[in-house]
Amino acid sequence: MYSYGFGVQYSPGNTFLTPILIALIATDYGLGTGIFLGSIFALSVAIFIWTFPETKGIELEILEKSP
Repeated sequence: MYSYGFGVQYSPGNTFLTPILIALIATDYGLGTGIFLGSIFALSVAIFIWTFPETKGIELEILEKSP
């Protein structure tokens, strides 16, 4: 899976789960801790996308054949 595809597929789940987790965590640990968790999700997607090479303008068949 390419980084853009992962970001597009992961984002809806992230936006669905983050408010729920913030509400659950905020009841026990405070709102700041819950918001920190949401920022960790966003940062994890950013790091994941930056670790993969750019595929703009590259034929995907050639990219899939390379190791």
